[in-house]
Amino acid sequence: MARRLDISRNTVRRYIRSEAIEPSYPTRQSQSSLDEFAPRFSAWLSAAAVKSRKQRRTLKQMFLDLKELGYEGRMTA
Repeated sequence: MARRLDISRNTVRRYIRSEAIEPSYPTRQSQSSLDEFAPRFSAWLSAAAVKSRKQRRTLKQMFLDLKELGYEGRMTA
């Protein structure tokens, strides 16, 4: 069973003993540097969804606007 599922024998043993049907993992919550800008960013994206492709903001334009709002991160490609 461990080979077929490609997991450790100890993991298989633990699930058999606990009678769990399916493994459950806690959801990870990590902080992002964009969290404080999320509402504004979401508004920009929803506004862009109704515009034609040529009228939408580019990623570079959004990044520069975020920098003006106080974002201290960098743009990676």
